[in-house]
Amino acid sequence: MTLRTPTPEEPFIAREPGSGTRMLCELLFSRHRVPFAPTYVMSSNEAIKQAVMNGMAVSVLSLHTVGREVAAGALKVVDVEGMPMVRRWYVVHGHDKRLSPSALAFRDFMLKEAGAFVDRLMAPTMAAAKLKHRRLAPA
Repeated sequence: MTLRTPTPEEPFIAREPGSGTRMLCELLFSRHRVPFAPTYVMSSNEAIKQAVMNGMAVSVLSLHTVGREVAAGALKVVDVEGMPMVRRWYVVHGHDKRLSPSALAFRDFMLKEAGAFVDRLMAPTMAAAKLKHRRLAPA
């Protein structure tokens, strides 16, 4: 499916201005030279999921947000050109901050294990959505 401008027959729900999901949507629409004109704007992922499940519109949400609903068959992932969009997550702390032992352990865990943990956590959702799972290496 190619990206296109929302219509009355196919309304689109976007997150509120300033949300990461909205910024990624605006970027995707811009890359495809499609005007970003959401029919509805909502500030809650749960409200968006409920609206989509009730046939009001389509939307873009992160896969981990809709994982249970996709696995249960309540929502469907649509294959759209240019998707999925992948976000990078960072572990940060102040350079002059001395981390506690528990904070150090958490940082070390995140840097070493988080990617594999997320892979295992998302595997059932990815299979239910019939998506190819690709691990991205850090830059």
